[in-house]
Amino acid sequence: MIISQFKKFLRDNCPNTFHLLISIRFFLYCRKVLGPIQKLIAQKVFNHQDIQVLGGPFRGMNYYNKTIWGTITGKWLGCYEQEINPVIEEIIHKSYPKVIDVGAAEGYYAVGLALKMPNSKVISYDVDPIARFRQRQLAQLNEVTNLEIRKYCSHQDLSALEAEQSVVICDIEGYEMILMDPRVCPNLNKLDLLVEMHHFEQLKVAEVAETIEKRFEKTHEIQRFYQTPRNREEMRSRVPALLNLSDQEVDSALDEGRYPGQVWLWMKAKRTFA
Repeated sequence: MIISQFKKFLRDNCPNTFHLLISIRFFLYCRKVLGPIQKLIAQKVFNHQDIQVLGGPFRGMNYYNKTIWGTITGKWLGCYEQEINPVIEEIIHKSYPKVIDVGAAEGYYAVGLALKMPNSKVISYDVDPIARFRQRQLAQLNEVTNLEIRKYCSHQDLSALEAEQSVVICDIEGYEMILMDPRVCPNLNKLDLLVEMHHFEQLKVAEVAETIEKRFEKTHEIQRFYQTPRNREEMRSRVPALLNLSDQEVDSALDEGRYPGQVWLWMKAKRTFA
């Protein structure tokens, strides 16, 4: 109880310190738990050579073998969040002048889209200082110059975006319930939005998805994308080097650490309304 109250006090009164401590704690956890499978994949699949994304919309993007905020091996293999690959391809094809990535972590989407959309401006946000540091490293590794990295994204930031000129990608661990609220930020009604759903306080993922869907059902065309299992043998056919790994090792490499019922909403503004 006392620890919980202290965390709340720190979060509300010293947010920079709070996010730094959370970041360091999770960084150490990821290095311990995910480090061994990263090392194994780097050795068996890339033979200690330079790492590049092997598939998906960012195929060919340079990557590194470093501790990040969560799993990284699925990104190397090109199957990370493959459920929404068609949406990412659509975003690239449409070539929005401005891309906003809220909750960018180490920059898989922010740097990837900056690389694939060199004439667009990409602005990324993440409160985690280690994530922003890793993102700068990834941007340098790919020599992208059209990416601006920021800390906090507010309703005021979203209100400044131009309709039909901007797309927002949002993955903020439940805070989408607060940020993706057109009652507070009416400009959201005019923007294309790709939002990953998470549980929020007492609400389950499905309840959060339903709530946000209702907020935008009159102003947007909405598609739902659901998490699907990764196919071990299909991945081995795409990446033959995975044949050198046991079934358990391949499954670990493909595991994105998601809870059941993961949902993404792709919400495209109805231009007649906008």
